[in-house]
Amino acid sequence: MLTPTRELAIQVAEAFKTYASAMKGFHVLPIYGGQGMDAQLRQLRRGVQVVVGTPGRVMDHLRRKTLKLDDLDTIVLDEADEMLRMGFIEDVEWILEQTPPQRQVALFSATMPAPIRRVADNYLSAPKIVKIVSKTSTVERIEQSFWMVSGLHKLDALTRILEVEDFDGIIMFVRTKALTVELAEKLEARGYSASAINGDMSQALRERTIEQLKKKHIDILVATDVAA
Repeated sequence: MLTPTRELAIQVAEAFKTYASAMKGFHVLPIYGGQGMDAQLRQLRRGVQVVVGTPGRVMDHLRRKTLKLDDLDTIVLDEADEMLRMGFIEDVEWILEQTPPQRQVALFSATMPAPIRRVADNYLSAPKIVKIVSKTSTVERIEQSFWMVSGLHKLDALTRILEVEDFDGIIMFVRTKALTVELAEKLEARGYSASAINGDMSQALRERTIEQLKKKHIDILVATDVAA
């Protein structure tokens, strides 16, 4: 299974362990950059049923021949449009070319831009398309707006918005767990009462942090989608 980020690889691997908890001898291994190769190699030698990895690290193992796909049954591309956005699509296609022809390919994507459609056309055999139509909508009293800001100026733009807007409490969503801590610390340094919340925290601690926002003990909660 290919995922765009380390955090998602870990999250998916944990979900596999939960779902397969009653299956004896089932092993899943997340592999991603930034983690030592030795630990991954030991687990691969012992044998695993599922590998969840980022494209770069999966390519490393394939080139080293420490990950073999001869008996691969299924390959899953999770958040394919995000892998495209992050520049991984050529890596994904290279990995797909290393897989046996009889494997099944499942592709999950929130959007279907042309490069993702090309991957589907080239690597999926007679695919069945499943579309999920959301029945939820934004609460009518919520006003929505957006600003296009370059990465270098995001913090300054955010600070300016906080200076001119009245608020009782704010939840800010960021992409990764590391960013929740980083942004909360930067906001604290600028005089705002902010806390991070992410999947590395225990459920009890997450609930206490959310309660702090509700009771106005903090002004800003910086979260991954775990807060949703």
